[in-house]
Amino acid sequence: MDNHSGSCSITQTFVLLCTGTPINRLPIMAKSVLDLYELYNLVIARGGLVDVINKKLWQEIIKGLHLPSSITSAAFTLRTQ
Repeated sequence: MDNHSGSCSITQTFVLLCTGTPINRLPIMAKSVLDLYELYNLVIARGGLVDVINKKLWQEIIKGLHLPSSITSAAFTLRTQ
């Protein structure tokens, strides 16, 4: 967790989800709480976080989360939030 901004990266969030560690602050995307359960399922369905990163599958994840197409930096935001 990033103690300064109160947010965590998607990588950190994914690790917390995989280990069962409680998440104190939920990530925000498109001015709403990101559906972490759906994010987890979408990433797992594509081979896991490492595969999504290495194969650059973030656009598929964004579509699966039904995020607005107007967010042109959604892939970057998912990786670095």
